[in-house]
Amino acid sequence: MKTLVMPYTESGITIDLSGLEYFCFENCEGYRKLSGSHFREMDIGWYENSEDTLYLVELKDFTFKNIGNTNIMNEVVSDLVKKSIDSISMIIAVKAGTPYSSNIRSCLPPSFNTSTSLIKIVHIINCSPSKVPYISGIRSQVREQFEPYQKLFGVAHCTVVSVEQAKKFLSPIK
Repeated sequence: MKTLVMPYTESGITIDLSGLEYFCFENCEGYRKLSGSHFREMDIGWYENSEDTLYLVELKDFTFKNIGNTNIMNEVVSDLVKKSIDSISMIIAVKAGTPYSSNIRSCLPPSFNTSTSLIKIVHIINCSPSKVPYISGIRSQVREQFEPYQKLFGVAHCTVVSVEQAKKFLSPIK
């Protein structure tokens, strides 16, 4: 289980969700019961009241990973897509009101409205400046592979960005 004390740092990325409704699937018993079956999750999520948006965020440190290598890049893309699909599946189960979804719903921010709230998925990558150019290739592949799910489940946005890019549009990223 994660101890989420704000500001929170993981993978060399600091996020401060003070004053926001935030959660971590890893701390959710409903998720933990599923995770033994190769089920994955995003690192942290929060509800942004002013936007009526639920953010699902993955924090990755690729400082020492050769993301320019095609095989490694493909592994990274597969991992990010899997985490996105599994995380959005939990949210969609809550929206659908499936019998198991009550085990997940109790972990989500209380203000998240399953009927109206937007969902945005953001994968934030910490890497050396020389590796930042590879992020656009990862982003393109993730978007291509996740696009059917994004359309099917009405996900407003899915992207992969560097820490510096994330700081420009996500105020909690420090």
